[in-house]
Order: sequence, then C-alpha cells, then structure tokens
Amino acid sequence: GILGYGNTGGRVSTSNLISNAGVVAADVTGVGTARQGLAACTYGGDKGMFGYGSTASPTTPVGMTNHVSNTGVVASDTAGVGTPMYDTAATQYGGNKGIFAFGNDSSTPYTAVSHLVSNSGIVDRHVIDSHKLAAVFGIARIMGISPPIVSFIT
Repeated sequence: GILGYGNTGGRVSTSNLISNAGVVAADVTGVGTARQGLAACTYGGDKGMFGYGSTASPTTPVGMTNHVSNTGVVASDTAGVGTPMYDTAATQYGGNKGIFAFGNDSSTPYTAVSHLVSNSGIVDRHVIDSHKLAAVFGIARIMGISPPIVSFIT
C-alpha cells in the first residue's frame, strides 16, 4: 500500500510505502503538487491513483491526479482532470476500477459529481443523482458520523 500528501502544518507531497506487514517506509518527498483534502483509489488490479484536493486555502480545489505504479512509484501531476474538488472520497469497485465522489467544489458543499476511473486509469466525469447524494449524507448525519473523506490504496 501507499499513503500520501496531506498537511503537517503546511500542505505536503510526501508519500510512504506500506509493506505487507504494515511497516511504514521512509518519506519520499516532492512528487506532485503539495495538497490536502484529496483521496485515493486502486484501479487495474495493481495500480493506484491520488486525486483532487486543495493546494491553497481550503476553498481552492484542483482537478489533478497522480498515478501510482504497481511498485509504488508516484507519477507527476496530471492536471485538468474533471471537476476540481477537495474533501472528496474514493474507493475501488468492480474489481479493477475506481471512483472519486462528492466533496466540495468551492461553490457547492457535497457536490453531486463523481469521477470514474477505468481499469487503465482513464478518468471520466459523472454527475450523480442528487437524491442519492442527499440520502448518503442524510444517513451519515442521522448516524452521527462524518461522510468519508479519506482512502487507502491497497
């Protein structure tokens, strides 16, 4: 696995590989644009992707992704990907595809936009039915939990 990016008093572009025994490797710094509020998912069965986030104030979203190879190498930025958003969530689905969904786009809290990731890592924008979006966040509020905003690439 791999963990990356975030805020340690300032936005960072640091990543750490995680071994199959859960051991965190040394910091790898400086790959991609430093940002926070992003998410990550797997695709293609053995690769990953970090996506979106905020590079400046919490309300400055970016439409940016970074592919992660099957050996854990983080690629440089791919800019202009879909709708810029931060505080988003991501996961894998269908065995070899991923999805980034919801979050904020600086004008709409909890936007009804998702970005589907193909098994080859191509990102496609998709608008989610707003009734489904309301249901997801309504259930989260009723249960007293925050909507998910963090993911882990396995």
